[in-house]
Amino acid sequence: MIVARAKLVCVYAAEDYQMICDGDWSLLNNPDMPAQMQFVFSQVYPRLIARWGEQDKHKQSVVSVQIVPQATIGEQVVGGYTAYEEGTWNRYVVIGATDNNRRRDRLGVLVHELTHVVECYGYFESDWWTEELANYGEWRYFNWTEPQFMPMNKHGNLYNKNLLDYEWRDWKWIAHEKSELFFTYMDSRFPTTIDVSGKKNYGLIDTVHFAIQEGKIDNDKMDNPQLNRIVKEITGLDNMEQLRQQFASELATGTWVFNGFAGYVDNVITENLPGVKNPSYPAQSFAGNLCSGATIYKCSGAASENSLAEFLVDNDLNTKWSATPENVNRQDEWLAKKTQHYVILNLENEVELDAYAIYHAGTKEDLSRNAARWNVLYWDSKRQQWQIIDSDYVNTSNKNITTRVFEPVCTQYLYFEFLDSDQIGSGNINIYEIVCMNTKYIK
Repeated sequence: MIVARAKLVCVYAAEDYQMICDGDWSLLNNPDMPAQMQFVFSQVYPRLIARWGEQDKHKQSVVSVQIVPQATIGEQVVGGYTAYEEGTWNRYVVIGATDNNRRRDRLGVLVHELTHVVECYGYFESDWWTEELANYGEWRYFNWTEPQFMPMNKHGNLYNKNLLDYEWRDWKWIAHEKSELFFTYMDSRFPTTIDVSGKKNYGLIDTVHFAIQEGKIDNDKMDNPQLNRIVKEITGLDNMEQLRQQFASELATGTWVFNGFAGYVDNVITENLPGVKNPSYPAQSFAGNLCSGATIYKCSGAASENSLAEFLVDNDLNTKWSATPENVNRQDEWLAKKTQHYVILNLENEVELDAYAIYHAGTKEDLSRNAARWNVLYWDSKRQQWQIIDSDYVNTSNKNITTRVFEPVCTQYLYFEFLDSDQIGSGNINIYEIVCMNTKYIK
């Protein structure tokens, strides 16, 4: 609901919360901005409060937003920021119209600042946590719950991590870096849970957050014993850097992958809120995935209608191709003597590619089911014959995700021939996704 208090004041209501916007609305060149701000506040702010807020204690029920020609901190022009009023817990957001009008992510910036409002940290010397939790609030409770506002890359895919992007693993402990995936990892591995009595058992992020709110942690440096005591109690590791290294290792080997927040145990905290629709939890698409829209030309078989080879190219890591030796048609002309299973992808058009990735069973289940050895070929339309990309490739380190980069080829068909379809020699195949890429377009 929007209630006009004065010519330049709008009040946005979300159940028990209000956002009072004061300033010159004519400075904003987007006529949809008021309605979009109302939607963001009514749908996203209650989620942030439910997860990290302490409404009664910190007076977060009313948020002040000031619209000014140009917002500054010192001499720095900014799109929006929160300010701590000396002696109170009240915070306000300033939107600088000059910067706001040029931003495509203006609503994301608003959510970032609203997360700061919810944080309500008093004296806390922060090099990274305060800003990175605000980034995560935007990432989790806006970008990955509201598909219509998700940033898109130039391929038209949802904003996500690149398969070959090291910035997600190697970010430094400073503000405004690529930390969102690390925070996602912390919630995945060390989540907040709710027992049958309704009591919350805080996970890593929430334990640290509420300890900061209560003044029990005064800085986020790696040698802070207050912070490290919590990390040790919950993870068994000595500090956050060790946890980041574990995250980087799991991301690199594929023992942990991100495909949206569906199934996260702490979703219950932000679901079924009064007046707020439940998130849709969109699944991730893959940057530059040339298999999007592909079909299956031929395959050796499937165990059931729920495990067809078509699931290899559906951009969903929750579905898989699964088959046993009994499912294989031994009369199939495409089945060589040493082949246990095979699949041929039809990319629908001839494209240039130089990389593929196989998401093995270990991304979701027992890594002993990972494919162990295979060939990959492509159809050369000029020569009218199959050409080799990988011959007798062995997954020696038993990675859950195998990414292979090769010299660029142009083709419409890719032939994956699995010689040892799992690590234990059972002859079963279990693969969740195959992704094909041209790495020169992935930045």
